[in-house]
Amino acid sequence: MRLRMVYKGPYEVLAVCGADGRCPVLETIHGAPTNEGAAMLARLQRAAETGPPKSAVAFHGINKKRGAYEFKTRAWRMFCFRDGQAFICTHVEPKNSVKNKDYPRHERAVLVQRAAYVNAKQNGELQIEE
Repeated sequence: MRLRMVYKGPYEVLAVCGADGRCPVLETIHGAPTNEGAAMLARLQRAAETGPPKSAVAFHGINKKRGAYEFKTRAWRMFCFRDGQAFICTHVEPKNSVKNKDYPRHERAVLVQRAAYVNAKQNGELQIEE
């Protein structure tokens, strides 16, 4: 499994990349209108510096027991899971496309990536790009 370091501090923020080296999470955020992408990147940078946001408006569990979370801004929802001091971002969606009925779909997508991450970590197949 390939991951790309987004921010590193006391916490790490990583994004899942495909086998082809593309990182859809970062491509989406960098391709967003400047203020919208910048707001999510700022949220992620603060998380790397200070840990998970305390406000449920900024960060909350879509299923804490199973380890699925989301970072939120006005325009975006970035889905992730945690491994100790690391946030591993799996996918991002525009806010207006994420409805309450869609959370099970997003949760499943996060948990599939989490299982692949755990497997890759156990097998020594985890690649982290700077």
